[in-house]
Amino acid sequence: MNQHSQKTAKDGVSCAPAAGPSLPRATAIPSALVTGPATMVRLNQGDIEREIRFAVVIYGGVSLTIYINGIVQEMLHLVRSTAEEPGELSYVEQVYRRLAQVVGEPAHFSLLQPSAPKPLGDRPGKAGLVSGSKLAGTIRSRFIVDILSGTSAGGINAIYLAKALANNLSLESLAELWITQADLNLLLNDEKVKPNYLFQDPRPSLLNSQWMYLQLLSALNRMNVPAGGAARKPLVEDLDLFCTTTDLRGLPLDIPLTDEAVKEERYRNFYHFKFRPGDPTRPIHDFTSDMDPFLAFAARCTSSFPVAFEPMQLSDIVKVIERSGFKEYLASVPADQRTLNLLGPAVSKLVGAPKFAEMCKVYESAIGSEVEFWERPFGDGGYLDNKPFTYAIDTMKTRHAQVPVDRKLIYIEPSPEDIAFKKMQRVGILDRPDAVENSLDALIVLPRYETIRQDLEDVIKWNADISRLHRVIDHINETIQKEGLSLQGSQSSLGNGTYRRLRLSGTSDQIAIRLAAAASVDPSSAQGQAIRSIVGTWRELNYPPHGSGVPGTSDEETFLGFFDLDYCERAIRFLRLQLQQLRNSKLKNESLDELGKISALFMVFDKAPLNIDINSAFQSSVAFDCWQQYLNFIVDPQAAARAMGIEFPYLDDMAVKPADMIAKYPPADSPSFYSASDAGRDARVRWLFQNRTFTGLLTLLPDAKGQVPTPVTFGTLVELVAQSLREFYTRQVIPAPGRSPSVIQFAGEPAGLYFFRAMDHLFRTLSSLDPPIPDGLARFRLQDSEIYPIVFGTALGEFETVDIFRISPQDTRPIAGTAPPGAIGPDLRGQSLGAFGAFLDQEWRLSDMLRGRLDGAERLITAILPDSDADTMRIRENFIKEAQQAIANEWQEFVDRLNLKMSGEKRRYVRDLLDDTWRSPAANSPERRVQS
Repeated sequence: MNQHSQKTAKDGVSCAPAAGPSLPRATAIPSALVTGPATMVRLNQGDIEREIRFAVVIYGGVSLTIYINGIVQEMLHLVRSTAEEPGELSYVEQVYRRLAQVVGEPAHFSLLQPSAPKPLGDRPGKAGLVSGSKLAGTIRSRFIVDILSGTSAGGINAIYLAKALANNLSLESLAELWITQADLNLLLNDEKVKPNYLFQDPRPSLLNSQWMYLQLLSALNRMNVPAGGAARKPLVEDLDLFCTTTDLRGLPLDIPLTDEAVKEERYRNFYHFKFRPGDPTRPIHDFTSDMDPFLAFAARCTSSFPVAFEPMQLSDIVKVIERSGFKEYLASVPADQRTLNLLGPAVSKLVGAPKFAEMCKVYESAIGSEVEFWERPFGDGGYLDNKPFTYAIDTMKTRHAQVPVDRKLIYIEPSPEDIAFKKMQRVGILDRPDAVENSLDALIVLPRYETIRQDLEDVIKWNADISRLHRVIDHINETIQKEGLSLQGSQSSLGNGTYRRLRLSGTSDQIAIRLAAAASVDPSSAQGQAIRSIVGTWRELNYPPHGSGVPGTSDEETFLGFFDLDYCERAIRFLRLQLQQLRNSKLKNESLDELGKISALFMVFDKAPLNIDINSAFQSSVAFDCWQQYLNFIVDPQAAARAMGIEFPYLDDMAVKPADMIAKYPPADSPSFYSASDAGRDARVRWLFQNRTFTGLLTLLPDAKGQVPTPVTFGTLVELVAQSLREFYTRQVIPAPGRSPSVIQFAGEPAGLYFFRAMDHLFRTLSSLDPPIPDGLARFRLQDSEIYPIVFGTALGEFETVDIFRISPQDTRPIAGTAPPGAIGPDLRGQSLGAFGAFLDQEWRLSDMLRGRLDGAERLITAILPDSDADTMRIRENFIKEAQQAIANEWQEFVDRLNLKMSGEKRRYVRDLLDDTWRSPAANSPERRVQS
């Protein structure tokens, strides 16, 4: 249980613990090893052959949260095993570390073609058993959990796992909470609740919601490094956590239709916590100790199970914090006005309030409404999204790695339906459903099933697209080799009309997305679409085709070289794939190390926010008001008509055609000007660019002295934004010695040219490798001209297929004593009594948590080594057994640390839990349970 326990061992030496309680007690990490800045543990780039990355989706399940907790403990152990020094690892982490030594580039690749590059289609990034000839003791794979999405009980555990990963902390405080405090006698909302000031009268729910919040906050607080202690090395470099909840009042948001923007209420809500420490100019760390009250708030929101707990309001948290002695969460300085407006005077007293306000800025549209953000009741995330796959899948597609990635999508379903058993028990399955069954199917059952099915089918389609793309790349390479295609002439492909237009369009879209983010605008909203049109027109006017003869402009090639960061990213990916598929050599490893540094610098630059805050950069409320009116003129044809003096839609002749309208109401010069289509929006943007100083469409209110302010022209505002863009894309990115990569100065060189200059020698190095790859840069340009039109508009992500695995009691072979012996009924104690069973008995909680750890180890190891050849199956089974034996030893220590007052019978029960007798696989099958 204590992931900071240790058992000294050297890499390469078997550290599998023997069964029984004779192993040494776990000890804490020596303080000398956790001093210094919080930086990632870096393993030798030449040794790492794969990153095995896990995106994790966790369902709800009330008291099954205890089983889930056992699983997430194993995920933390798995990540620590390749991120920490071997002397700092617990028993089971040592087993996982040895697993990382035998898993890497699959052996059959190097054995079949030891001197030739592997065909890309046969190198899908998947890990496997490494060749036996490789040096023992070297870690070949790194285990990473970088995406978490949870709801209800799953959301709670996801929050604590994310905080542990971002700060290298223990999960033991949460484990203790579930075992010692998650008892119905303590949870009940009655006079016996301690402390007694938490008693709620009248009682809004069966269980005490404020008591639960206090317990969640206390567990987060106990995770933190003590005051004055050194920060520990984080276990991840990038982390996204999505925690679902339900806004019971609904948030009105704009939806852009063809002819207008309408408001619809959004009830499905989620909190997105991030960890992005790489850019020191604007690092993101939502898991610091000052964020504990808001992490606990998200945990309470997502788990507001109806009847059991009342919905959660943000204002509730201050009452608990002020009366509970958590003074460290209260700020000593007043909050800024933006935070105060959004979170209210009470919540703004908290240290982490500005950071949480930034995360929830979508609710700024509710400021001044009937229900302010801090007063909104939030219900259980499972109301509308109990299986939150979408967030994890969308984020997964945007990830990028420096080494081949074996991506796994793991979903934890603690209580899956036994379909085979269900069908055997149902009576009248062929009968027509009655009204009650029809209503339940329509409202609850079918939508949830179809949502998960659709999400998983999206992943399967993604895998098919990636595989098809690999085959196209293989075909291009084979054509070059067999037909002797001239690479030197490949640059002519850059003149291909379709390819060029797509690059120009894609680059404009990327700029528009950055601008929208700077303006706190959703890119898909009506205003976001207006910004996109502005950027596209600005590019067309300032960077026309070569030879156009337009004075004072540059050409399209200059625009692409200046702004097309995606082209640089594709070049980095091309180099990485070319290098990775070659035979190991010193030159290859040195080249990969150098490319890794360039890639890290690129990612820092690419992820950095645009260095402009549109709200403040316009320097006055007048300029910002003008900007908003220009955007409204662009997106709303009715507003454009009124600006031109047309009382639309109250025209005398409703049959008037756009061309007649143009003739009657100048100065618009396009038949599409008053159209609600994309062409109309673009026509209005072009008109603004042609009339940069025209301000007649603006309506400005007089100031306090009754004076109407001077309007700010469209040309002035656009030039301010354009100058910020030029400055942003001409920042030179160089490493600061001994620190993370940083953006440190303006250098005047476009970013794209800078990165290509940095990669130039790597393109030339390809010709010196074994076997050589001549004309690397020309080969990339030819391949890009063929591939980019295929993948345009898609999220390339890690460019690898995704394996999907489930962790549930139905997928494992439990150790004897951790599940009811062979009888029909719930596999877990917590599954009984409507999923509240584990809250009734401490023994049941112990059983479910241990079962979670055992199941987690089995399924994680299976996900890492899923192949079915004889060698893989044998080694997989050995690792599973060793890991579960190690868990048994750690479990005994955990129970001892809890110092539970147990009778002799209960102690015998715990010993039964540690019995390592295997149950046969068939004994846990659905058919076997039915027969029993």
